[in-house]
Amino acid sequence: MNVDVSRREKFRALAGALALAFVVVVLAPPAVEAATQTVKVKGKVKIADSLGSTIESEPVGPMGILQAEGSDGALAVRTFAGGGGFLAAGDCTTTQADGLSNAVDISNAIVTGIIMTGTDGRITVTSQAVGGGQLPLLKFRVNAASPNEFVGLGNGLTVTAPLTFTCTADGGGEGDANFVLLGQ
Repeated sequence: MNVDVSRREKFRALAGALALAFVVVVLAPPAVEAATQTVKVKGKVKIADSLGSTIESEPVGPMGILQAEGSDGALAVRTFAGGGGFLAAGDCTTTQADGLSNAVDISNAIVTGIIMTGTDGRITVTSQAVGGGQLPLLKFRVNAASPNEFVGLGNGLTVTAPLTFTCTADGGGEGDANFVLLGQ
């Protein structure tokens, strides 16, 4: 069996390989670009979620003290981690001479934050929906060692049954604490 290859055949094979490489390098990028080309859409486009509701998109302006670039159409995602509007306030005194009650009812709202200040106070959260309002669901406390507390509730606690926030003195008697509820 003769496996010798002539110089001419070697040159042809090398030239064919170079020609194929040239075609791939020169012609392949435009073909790939044409396959992945951006399509320009004119007019408004409505995007809907799986239930058919329109998804909002809003521009985001420059941000922060260094005016970082915003965007011209970010999806409108609402996260109120520990923020939002003022829902209610109370204190740990048993009299309302100062205008604040020690018990506050919240219903049909989303609680996103609880702020407590003072040196002697405990907030107990109850609901008529659980244990007839007699079972403490949550307890938050401030004292001299920890006079300021903030509780951020992630994306919010949706209050579907009324919640009662009651502030009492941690050591008994009149307390020295106030609380504010934030949310939507």
